[in-house]
Amino acid sequence: MSTQRNKRVLVIELGDLINGLVVDAVLGMQHFPDDSMQPVAQDEVDERLAPYVIGQYRRGDENWPVFSIEALLENEHYMDIAV
Repeated sequence: MSTQRNKRVLVIELGDLINGLVVDAVLGMQHFPDDSMQPVAQDEVDERLAPYVIGQYRRGDENWPVFSIEALLENEHYMDIAV
């Protein structure tokens, strides 16, 4: 379980838009071979996040989902949170 001390703000600059997302943790830079991304089964991802997960990498027996910032920003309701 995450505490407030572990939370971080991930700042995303895409074009003229600057966004901040609060994340539970930052695990540092991870490196995977470009051609090793795999599809992710929908039952492996929380349904609220599934529209934004575009694949996954595997390292040993761990799955590393790939989150698409672009997919999040394209969601018509994304900016509603700022209101």
